[in-house]
Amino acid sequence: MAHVYQWLSIPITNLAAVTLFLAALVALAVWVGWRKPYRILVRAALISALFTGAFWLLYDVIIIPYMEKLMPILYPGIALLAFIIPLSINKRGIIAIAATILPAMGLTNAAYDQYATLADLLPSRNVVPLTYQEFQHQQAAPTIDGNPVGALVSVDIPASKSGFPARTSLAYIPPAYWSGAHLPVVVMMAGNPGSPGQWFGPLNAQAALQSFQAAHHGVAPIVFSIDATGSTNGNPLCIDGPEYKVHTWLADDVPTGIKRMFTVDSDQNHWTIGGLSYGGTCALQVVTNSPSSYGTFISYAGQGEPIYKDHTTTLKMFFNNDEAAFQAVNPMNLLQHPTPERRAEYRRLAGWFIAGTADEHSQQALRQLHEIAQNAGIDSRYTEIPGSHTARVWRTGFGQTLPFAAARGGLTAGADKGADSGAEATSTNTTAASTKGRAA
Repeated sequence: MAHVYQWLSIPITNLAAVTLFLAALVALAVWVGWRKPYRILVRAALISALFTGAFWLLYDVIIIPYMEKLMPILYPGIALLAFIIPLSINKRGIIAIAATILPAMGLTNAAYDQYATLADLLPSRNVVPLTYQEFQHQQAAPTIDGNPVGALVSVDIPASKSGFPARTSLAYIPPAYWSGAHLPVVVMMAGNPGSPGQWFGPLNAQAALQSFQAAHHGVAPIVFSIDATGSTNGNPLCIDGPEYKVHTWLADDVPTGIKRMFTVDSDQNHWTIGGLSYGGTCALQVVTNSPSSYGTFISYAGQGEPIYKDHTTTLKMFFNNDEAAFQAVNPMNLLQHPTPERRAEYRRLAGWFIAGTADEHSQQALRQLHEIAQNAGIDSRYTEIPGSHTARVWRTGFGQTLPFAAARGGLTAGADKGADSGAEATSTNTTAASTKGRAA
């Protein structure tokens, strides 16, 4: 089986792959339009141009539903699809439409760097999935080919205080758990759209964890991927709002549930909360509003402030048009105007802001938040990683920041310098993080 994974470990997001996907669409367009009358081809071209222009206007100008506009690389693909479909009125056309599915999916994947290789589409071969019930009866670390490996546990954490309708969480349990080690916790959140499975699916967080534990005798943090939206496209703003109490869920229910259901390092000063995009914004919200809930935060391409579409809509939907109520929970305002008591709490926190080198929105927001967090007493750092607002940055960022989270949890003295992620990173205005807690 190993040779299959090795054979499939070919990049599907690089320039060669993108060129291949676009060439396939061009070939299909030529094939379906072969020997068609000139007027029909012109009509199809006009339809393609109008559709692509309308799509751009609607998505990039009017809506812009998330952090960034549509990746430019996708527009040639959209134009080719819009050209092929009007010509597909016969058997050849139907075959052509069916044949566009694979290159279209490949082009979309390449644009957002979801799956780096074909092997990433297959189930992980170095982790054993378990239900929580199976995990409770597990007496030793699971093994594959006689070697101890981590477990990926599906678990429903009770929302005792918040009542938040969270989707099932995933927990990566390293082999050292079964040796009696009380390991620190890292809580991760996906973006919007997203799901708890994202970190252990296309982002392949288990690969970084396996590399880390291999270098530390099976020891690694326990990583939970937690729901913070309630649905794939939900945006409850990570506050205790009119519909969901997301902040209470993350600051109270999640730590309480983890301690009750797993044997972990109970000192939440050793815990880390992080997330990508919406999840990164959420992580900063949690620690600035409830500094005792986690000792460390990591924001991978988070936003400058909690937002639903725009600031005006945010105030209307969540704060009854009350600007003061918004600012009372807005991390930027809390960090700029901390009380003496809150400043003392901030001084024990550490955090890391990660942005892509081509992600201008996140760069601008996170540079500013980094400086404000430093001024508030937080041990903060800011790093740029090659890429845009895509999975490539989040995947690499997780690998780079994992030793930092482990050091903050007391596992490794001096591992806060960043991971051996295999990718270059550009650090700006960083500060040395302190190593707190006990030695493993």
